[in-house]
Amino acid sequence: MCIIAYGIKKDIGNQRFQNCLTNNPDGFFLLGFKRGNEDNKPAFLIRTLLKKEVVATWEKIPNDYIVLLHARIKTHGSISEKNVHGWNGDNWYFCHNGILSLKNKGDLTDSETFFRYLFLPAFGKTDIEETNEGIDDMVNSVIGSSKFVFWKKGKMLFYGNFERPDKNKFAYFSNNSYQKKEYSYCSFYGDEVYWNNKTGYSKYSKTYNYSKKYYSFNSKLIPEKRVQ
Repeated sequence: MCIIAYGIKKDIGNQRFQNCLTNNPDGFFLLGFKRGNEDNKPAFLIRTLLKKEVVATWEKIPNDYIVLLHARIKTHGSISEKNVHGWNGDNWYFCHNGILSLKNKGDLTDSETFFRYLFLPAFGKTDIEETNEGIDDMVNSVIGSSKFVFWKKGKMLFYGNFERPDKNKFAYFSNNSYQKKEYSYCSFYGDEVYWNNKTGYSKYSKTYNYSKKYYSFNSKLIPEKRVQ
């Protein structure tokens, strides 16, 4: 699951921004723009696999600018720069959080497949208006429980349920991975720890010193050899 965050930069805050990156590390998209600006491109824009690059862009954006962030965890498509969200075409930019019930094209994500092959052919030449019934109808037919954000010329369209942690601040998140994750400690008999290779983890072997604090794992652990 990925995360989308949008709002005023100072209201999102540096800590929540960093949490989004840490918890969703497979690619980053960030744009920033001044309210009322209707340029074809945002003032600040980056798509990258490197955390240090998106952090550098974040630090350049003024605190009163509107920002749109997408941080990815791989589901469909490889971990590569071309699969980082924030795809653009005809001055539209698009981010998605969730899984769509459609077949992705080749190594494209399900999100980019929707954007390139469904959305742009139908609405690429249109702008965001006060009412957008045609877009609403298309999105509602595919979105399910996902969240979408579209940006064009300083305006945004949002679809899905976003969390607003502080009702006094303009900061919205597509799920709770803006929060700092706390991982529980586990210990094992013997020296083997098994990780699930299918979800991208490796197998490790380690000798533990049980007189010290339990070893911590950022993963769901297979229950074999677990100390109850």
